[in-house]
Amino acid sequence: MFSVLQGYLIVFLEIICCKIFFKAFGSKKKNENKWSELILVMGLGFCAGTIVVILDTYFLLKEILLIIFVTIGMKYYYAYSLKKSFILSVIYQSLILLFDYVAIILGVTVLGTEEMQSPMIQSIMTVLSKCLLFLGIIFICKILKGGKIECLNDAIWLKFLFFPLFSICILIALVFNVDVIENERQEQMFWLFAFGLAGMNIITFYLLQDIADRERELQEKRNFERETRNQLKLYESISDSMEMQRAQAHEYQNQLTCIQTLSSKKEYEKLDEYLKEINGELLLTFDCINTNHIIVNTILNKKYQEALEKGISIVYKINDLSKIQMEDQDIALLLSNLLNNAIAACEKCSERKLIKLKFFHKREFIIISVRNTFHGQIEYKDGVIQTLEEDKKNHGLGIKNMIRVIEKYDGNYVIEHKNGEFFFSIMIPQEYIG
Repeated sequence: MFSVLQGYLIVFLEIICCKIFFKAFGSKKKNENKWSELILVMGLGFCAGTIVVILDTYFLLKEILLIIFVTIGMKYYYAYSLKKSFILSVIYQSLILLFDYVAIILGVTVLGTEEMQSPMIQSIMTVLSKCLLFLGIIFICKILKGGKIECLNDAIWLKFLFFPLFSICILIALVFNVDVIENERQEQMFWLFAFGLAGMNIITFYLLQDIADRERELQEKRNFERETRNQLKLYESISDSMEMQRAQAHEYQNQLTCIQTLSSKKEYEKLDEYLKEINGELLLTFDCINTNHIIVNTILNKKYQEALEKGISIVYKINDLSKIQMEDQDIALLLSNLLNNAIAACEKCSERKLIKLKFFHKREFIIISVRNTFHGQIEYKDGVIQTLEEDKKNHGLGIKNMIRVIEKYDGNYVIEHKNGEFFFSIMIPQEYIG
């Protein structure tokens, strides 16, 4: 009876490792939850355990049935095609056999063939092979950045790996001390201790995933709060701009009255001085860019003034944007990030400081492109541009957020850098309005 329990427990361990393995190559279906995950593990574990117990002596048939059950179960839970699920099932079953073989070779080499005939040593070596399997799978997860653990850094990974490596050392030590077992009860407790040690590795791994979940949620919350603050600043800027325009319109009436008075009195010298004085003020106070879109106008004029104050030449090529079909916050996010990044890059240039922005609405497309000079090297990691700021956690999110918005509208983007210039171009499809 205890040997049957051993078989089922080992199979459940394999099924959990299998789920971790599959997660490295994709994600579960959106409608799946913790209960469906539990049902998957329990159902596959029971079916696979029954196959192992009944068909223990029929190796080939047992392996075929296990692959079939795993293929069906994982296809149900993950968003995989039947072909992909089958291929991954075959690979996983091959990994199980590989690590079983490694454990056997290790045992025969260290202990000898005669010692390996002991049922207790065989049982512990089986648990050891599952620990090795688990260790191999988490390395695959780390390499492929599968599941939810990609946000954990290498230092945390090294700390985590201490536990499975420590467990393997303890299991090897148990193999060398099976001679202290005096009765069947001690043998069962010995094996349960070994299995519990292996199971703790799985529990630790899931705790690691929970930590990764919370870290990602906190990061998303920080991103949301940052975007919310940016939006509030934008709308405050729009409100201030409109209030300023009203005040300027009133002041403009007063200036016209003053000009008319000086002209009627034929005080032309004073009129000339007055016109020179207010001419500079008008250039600084009145918005010089109008796209017929208040959000775009506010951002472009604000960034234009900011660039001029920092000695950066900025050239806009735009058209009528009154009919673009995008949410205001998305337009603000794209434009603000593009121009903020461009201004920050130009500030680091010692000589040529230039930004060129194109913003067109052409029939079925919105085209936004920014080309700016930059100094230094641009770093990539896994195809993503890395921030050059020291605070990595709170910077470098702008491009990721822009890509998220572009994908929201089924758009495309191109990023290039050459000859000291950085280029970011976006194309977003629009329903044509004549």
